[in-house]
Amino acid sequence: MKRTGLYWALAWVWLLLCVTLPVATAAAFQVFDGTLYRDKPDLTRYGIQPIEILYVSRFWPDTRMTEEMTGLPDEATVRRVAREARAKQVPVVVDIEHWSLDGDDDEKRANLAKYITVLQWMHDEAPNTHFGYFAVVPMGAYSWALKDQDSAEYRLWQAENLGRADLAAQVDAVYPQLYTYYPDQKAWVRYAVANLREARRYGKPVYAFLWPQYSERNKQLGHQYLSSDFWRLQLETAARYADGIVIWGGWDSKQWGRAKWDESAPWWQVTREFMDEQARRSSVRDIIN
Repeated sequence: MKRTGLYWALAWVWLLLCVTLPVATAAAFQVFDGTLYRDKPDLTRYGIQPIEILYVSRFWPDTRMTEEMTGLPDEATVRRVAREARAKQVPVVVDIEHWSLDGDDDEKRANLAKYITVLQWMHDEAPNTHFGYFAVVPMGAYSWALKDQDSAEYRLWQAENLGRADLAAQVDAVYPQLYTYYPDQKAWVRYAVANLREARRYGKPVYAFLWPQYSERNKQLGHQYLSSDFWRLQLETAARYADGIVIWGGWDSKQWGRAKWDESAPWWQVTREFMDEQARRSSVRDIIN
């Protein structure tokens, strides 16, 4: 990919702005339910709020990778979907991921313009609704995130994130994806904190997507549930460094459908304990304030 002198100069400015990742503020940590489970209870009783995730099928009825999907979806469809989302009065995450931002500069500019255009159409129809993109800003990275911050790979990753700043300026919140690929807990924390650090630089609220199962990218462990201690570590890490989380999951890859809710699932028991702790902390903040 061709890099101009101006590009690298801007990248160095971005790097110089790096500061120690701040912990989450005293404001209440928000937890959203993005799960697909069927027969699940009303999670708002536990303090877990609803969120609307607009999957690609909402914008293209035929979700096969056709030539039409390389271009913008139908504007009328986007505006209708935005109005439907507006009626639910919850934050909205748009899950369009197939417009690559990793290609050459011309391709990147063209695809950034598509992401921005879709968001502008949606904001036009629902100006008071909070919109963001799933895992588009910052650029999700695992191996680069584990590099030293003064390494060439880490700086290149930061430069890529700088190139997405125009899109980040249009969203109301940033939704990085922090899924689990390997059982190395220390490496996961380092990867998560680095990605949250990059997300923070856009100056928007940061809500991390967490999934209590291993990503399907791990061929041996994919879709297996995390251990209770690993899941708790992820919740606590996010609570320290993000403004909130979106819990995803609930898809049965074997049956190719929504998984049935399991009230006794270890991940859910840990989540309930975590939510109880968050509620107690919130009560203490209310008393202090």
